[in-house]
Amino acid sequence: MGLFDKAKLEKLTLRAFKPAGSADEPPKVSDAPQDAYTVQVNPSSYTLNRLLNYSYHRGQGFSASEAVYNDSEPVNLEFEFLFDGTGVVPKPSALGDIPLVGAIASALSPDEPFVVMDEIKKFDAL
Repeated sequence: MGLFDKAKLEKLTLRAFKPAGSADEPPKVSDAPQDAYTVQVNPSSYTLNRLLNYSYHRGQGFSASEAVYNDSEPVNLEFEFLFDGTGVVPKPSALGDIPLVGAIASALSPDEPFVVMDEIKKFDAL
């Protein structure tokens, strides 16, 4: 067992769904590279909101209301993403799951610089 086999740092990857052929067809995750986005820095927290709707009926002569379940709103999941264009945080690389090697690979990579607005456009296109 090697040094890097014990723990693995993985970046959050968001994937888009393929368009469904019909309303009865379950959604499928797209495998196309343009339908995936790997974040530069993992979010430090997230918020998961669930909202239940109730109606309240008060019977005559009662001081308390009875809550009756109506429906549920869709679940809302929120992340806060950091896009760093200063160069302090290395851009994602193919070796990004190994922290030191990923940072060295990013620094030595001949690729174009990490441009924040370009990354936001890629993210927005999902």
